[in-house]
Amino acid sequence: MSPPKVSQSGGRRFGALHGVRLGTAAITLSVAVVAPAGVDLPLRTAVLLTAAFLLVTTAAEAIRRLTDHQARALGRGLLLVDGAYIAAVLALSGGPESRLAFLAVGHIVAVTLLTSSRVGLKIALWQSLLLIVGYYLRLGGLLGLDPEVNPSPEAAALLIVAFWGVAVTTSACSALNERELRRPGGVPGSGGHGDRAGAGAETRAGDNPAPPEHRPASRLQQGDLGDADGHRCEGPRLALRG
Repeated sequence: MSPPKVSQSGGRRFGALHGVRLGTAAITLSVAVVAPAGVDLPLRTAVLLTAAFLLVTTAAEAIRRLTDHQARALGRGLLLVDGAYIAAVLALSGGPESRLAFLAVGHIVAVTLLTSSRVGLKIALWQSLLLIVGYYLRLGGLLGLDPEVNPSPEAAALLIVAFWGVAVTTSACSALNERELRRPGGVPGSGGHGDRAGAGAETRAGDNPAPPEHRPASRLQQGDLGDADGHRCEGPRLALRG
C-alpha cells in the first residue's frame, strides 16, 4: 500500500514550518553578528552550522514539494533536524542557560499549532533529550569549550519543565479552539455564525405574537364578543357588499 499523500492544507502547513525554520536561522545569525559575546556563540561557528542546516533542510523541503509520496514522513523528519540544530546552537551558546533558549520554545509552539498536539509533545520530548545530551557533552568538555563555564543542572531541569509546560499549554488551547470552531454556533463574539444565529433567535423571539390571553381584542373581534348576560354586543362590523 502506498503511503498517504499530503493534502493541500498539509502542504501549506509544512511550508509555514519551513518559514519558521528560516526565521530561526536568521535570528541565530543576527545574534551571532550583533552580539557574539553576549551569547557566547562565535560567528564562524554560527555561520558554518547554519549554512549546513539550511542546505540540508532546503534541499529536503524542495524534494518534499516535488514528490507526492513520503512527503509527510519527510516533512516530519525535518522537524527532528530543526530540533538538532536548535540543540546544537544552545549547547554552543551556554547550554540550558543560553539566551537563545527561546528558539526551542518558539519551535515547540509553532510545531504544535501547525501540525498536531501529539507531534508538539513529541518535539518537546526530542528537545528535552537533546538538551540533556548537550548538557553532558558540555560538562565533559567534548565540545571544545571552556570546562570552567558549565551550566547548572537546575537550569537544565527548569528549561525542560518550560518545554513541557509550553507544549501542554499550547496543545490544550489549540484543542479548545478547534472544538469551539467545530461547534454549530461557532466561537462566541467572533462575528461568525454563532453571533448571527443568536441575533436571528432574538429576532424570531421578538416577532412571536403575544399569547392569546394577553392579546388585546381587535375591533373586528369586539363585535362578536358577548357581554356578561350572554347578549351579543353590537360593535363595528366589516361588511362586504357585492
